[in-house]
Amino acid sequence: MERYIRMISFSAVFIVGGILHALFVKADFVDCFSQLFCGVVVLVWGMLIKSRIIERRIRIIYMEIVGVLEVYFLLQICRYRLVDGNDRHLWYAYYIPMLIIPFLFLYLTLYMNRSEKEKRHPIHLLFAVMTFVLAGLIMTNDYHQLFLRLDDAMQDSMSTSNAGILLYIYCVYSCGMLVAAFIMLFHKCRISIPRRKILQLVIIVCICVFLFISYVTDIYPRINGTKLWNIGEIFAICCIFVLEGCMQVGLITVNTGYTGIFQETDLPAVIRDVSGKIVYRTKGADAVLSPSAESLVRSSDISGGSVTWAVDLSAVNTLNRQITETIGQINARNHYLTTQNEMQEEKAAIDARNRVYDRIAGMVSHQLAQIEHLLDSDEIDFSKRLKKIVVYNAYIKRRSNLELLRESEDRISVVEIITAIRESVTYLELNQINVSVNFLIDGEMSADAAVLAYDFFETVAEHVLNKVSMLSVTVAERDGIISMRMLTDISDCSFIDKWSCKELTKCKGKIVKTENNQDSILALFFERGGDRL
Repeated sequence: MERYIRMISFSAVFIVGGILHALFVKADFVDCFSQLFCGVVVLVWGMLIKSRIIERRIRIIYMEIVGVLEVYFLLQICRYRLVDGNDRHLWYAYYIPMLIIPFLFLYLTLYMNRSEKEKRHPIHLLFAVMTFVLAGLIMTNDYHQLFLRLDDAMQDSMSTSNAGILLYIYCVYSCGMLVAAFIMLFHKCRISIPRRKILQLVIIVCICVFLFISYVTDIYPRINGTKLWNIGEIFAICCIFVLEGCMQVGLITVNTGYTGIFQETDLPAVIRDVSGKIVYRTKGADAVLSPSAESLVRSSDISGGSVTWAVDLSAVNTLNRQITETIGQINARNHYLTTQNEMQEEKAAIDARNRVYDRIAGMVSHQLAQIEHLLDSDEIDFSKRLKKIVVYNAYIKRRSNLELLRESEDRISVVEIITAIRESVTYLELNQINVSVNFLIDGEMSADAAVLAYDFFETVAEHVLNKVSMLSVTVAERDGIISMRMLTDISDCSFIDKWSCKELTKCKGKIVKTENNQDSILALFFERGGDRL
C-alpha cells in the first residue's frame, strides 16, 4: 500500500503544479514557475530515493538522472527568462539533457539484475562514445549547420523548420535508446517479475506514452486555453513514474517494506523506543525475551531506541555435544591404536630377538654338540673334560655377546674383541697350553670384522686344543688393514683350508698360511671398515 501512496502523491503534486501554472498564466513569473516547481519536486524525489536504493551502481545512475533533469529545468529558465533568447549555444545545450537521459535509461536497464562485481560490457562504452560525439556535434552546429540551418538574423523562436540531418539522427538515436531500454526492461521483467507486477509497469509506460502523444497532437488538457504542462514537465513526470515503477515491481532493490518483513520473521526480536517501550515485535518473539540454556539474549542501540534479539544456541549446543562425543571416540580410537602399535612394536622386538637367538643357536651348534659329547663321554677324567668344556662355553658366551652387539650397532669397540680373546685364552691355559697375546690396535672396528676375527681365533683354538702346548696371538693394524697372526707348534694346518666365512668376503679378507716341520703361522688380514677413530 505504501508504494501506491507514493505514486498517487507524486501524481497529485504534478497535477497541482499544472493547475497553478495555468491559473498564474498572467503573472510575471509564469515563465519560470512551472520549471521551478517541477525542479523542486524532482529534487525532493531524488533525496527520497537516495536512501531507498540499496545497489550503489543503480543509485548513482538514479542520481545522475535527477541531476540531468535539474540541469534541463535550469536551461529552460535561462532560455526563456534569464538570458537573451537568441543565444545559439544555450539553445543547443537545451537538447543535450534530452539526449543524455535516454542514454542513462539504457545504462540503467543494462545494470539491472547484474552483480556489482561483474565487468562492464563493451556495448556500454560504445553508447557512451556515440552520445558524447553527438552532443559535441550539436554544440558545434555553428561550424557545420548539420543540426539546425540558421542564419545570422535568427528569429526568437529558433524554429526547427530548417532542421538538418543531424537533428533527425538525434531524434532517431534518442528514441532508439528509449525503445531499446524498454525492450530490455520488459525482458528482465519477464524473467524475474510476476505477471501482475509486469502489468503495473505496462500501465505506467502506457500513461507516459499517452501524455506525450496528447501533447504532440494538441489534445492536452487546458485551463483558460493554457496547457497544464510544457514538454519538459511531461518528460520529468514520465521519468519519475517509470523509475518509481521499476522500484515498485522489484527490478530495483529497495529497502522499503522492512517493517512487515521484521514482523513476519520467526527470529525472536523486538525493537524498543528510547523509553524502552516495545514498538515492533517479530512473530517468533515471546512476551519477554529471557536467556536460557538454549538461547542467548543480545541487545544493541539503534537510532531512536534499541533492538533486542535472542540467539538460538540449540544447534550450537547440539554441535558441541557431537564434537565432545566425537573427541571421546577419537581419543578412544587413538588409545586403541597406540596400544595396538605398542603391542606390534613389542611383538616385532620379540620376533627380532628370537631371530637373533635362533641365529646364535645355529652359530654355536657345533660347540654345544661338543659340550654334550664331553659330558656324555667317560674316556677321560672329568676334570679334564670340564677344562675343555669351559673353552667351548667361553666362546658361546662371547660369540653371543658379539652377535647381539652386531644386531644393534654397526661398529663396536676393539675392547670387545680383546676381552673375548683374553677370556678364551684364560681357559686355554687351563688345558696346559702356553698362550701369549699381543694387541697393537685400539679404537673401533666394524662389528662384522670383530665377529670374523673371533671366529678365526676360535677355529684355530679348538683345533689345537689337544695337539699343541704353545700358542701365540698377535692382533695389529697397519694402514687400515687389521691382521691376526697365530703361531702354533703344529706342522699341519690343512684344516684352515676348509674354513670359510661370509664375513671374509664382506670385509675383503684373506688368510695366509706358513708351515714348516716344527710350527706353523696362520695370518688373517681384513679391512677395518669405516673411518678410523
